[in-house]
Amino acid sequence: MLLRLHLNENPWGPPGASVRRLREAASRAHLYPDLETDQVEGALGSYLGLPAAQVMLTTGVDEATDLCLLEFGRLRVVTPGFAGFTDRARALGFPYQSYPLDGWNGLPASLLADVDQADLVMLASPNNPTGMAFAEEEIRRLIERGCHVLLDQTYVDFAGGASVEARYWLDACERVLLFRSFSKGFGLGGLRIGALLGNPHLIGRLRSRRAYASVDRLAVEAVLGVLEEEPDFPIQLASRIAVQRRALIRVLRSSGLFESVLDSVASFVLTICASEAATRKLRDQLRDEAGVLVALGAAFGVDCGLRFSVPDDAGLTRVEDALRAIRDGQRRIDDDELARRSPQPECQPLR
Repeated sequence: MLLRLHLNENPWGPPGASVRRLREAASRAHLYPDLETDQVEGALGSYLGLPAAQVMLTTGVDEATDLCLLEFGRLRVVTPGFAGFTDRARALGFPYQSYPLDGWNGLPASLLADVDQADLVMLASPNNPTGMAFAEEEIRRLIERGCHVLLDQTYVDFAGGASVEARYWLDACERVLLFRSFSKGFGLGGLRIGALLGNPHLIGRLRSRRAYASVDRLAVEAVLGVLEEEPDFPIQLASRIAVQRRALIRVLRSSGLFESVLDSVASFVLTICASEAATRKLRDQLRDEAGVLVALGAAFGVDCGLRFSVPDDAGLTRVEDALRAIRDGQRRIDDDELARRSPQPECQPLR
């Protein structure tokens, strides 16, 4: 069986309350989810300390991105960064400009110099694929430029402070929008549901562009299950992820196969290999020899990067065993090559 460590899925499955709600909701699949959508937006608002008028459900970050592009236009992003922003811009025919990060975690000075009120900046914090959150003061400097900012908080549940950050950033500037995902911290990636948060005026403009009933009944019911019955689920999941993340980092660093292994506050860890060829070779070895799927960083702007989702205990053991086998195999090849190149003793004539 393949070990899926390429999409940052919850290794322990969905919340029990969501599963129960999904089963109950199946008999109502013939009904549109109008009332339930309103109910979830109100429940999420209460969860985050916001009025329902500041909450709009979307079919994941892709719909949120599309709506913002259609409303605000000219896009600026950072690299390495979440590839979905530029993927959707290309799909919709919107131009965009990318700015390289300052190191792994600093907003580019060139971005801060170029951006103005006509721009839309999409920024994920914690960032994907680096796993690091941007400093508060840097985000504030970006906001002060007067542009519209979509701050993607897909992984913020793992970074702490999730319930207070929404109010903080929305109070900072009326041109800020936040995206919150139910795929990661709520463990519901297969249902493709998230939410845009913003001031009522901005949310109203985006709501007018949203397709009718774009979020389906089953997704809505699953989120209601967590919010109403297991509101502590994201906190408990984040705690488990933190333990496993530290263990994964130890395994990756001790393997000796990477040039560096970045620290992370998300549900994944980014590793850096010696070259692009070595990166692809290691990705292929993990997949073909051990059935372990990891993400190539090239899609996110890191040509020599491999991104590992945080696994459960069994998955961690499997990763450790796979890396050890690959490392031992490399050592055997190196030893054989060294033996082949070493000068051989000349044969002595018989006497």
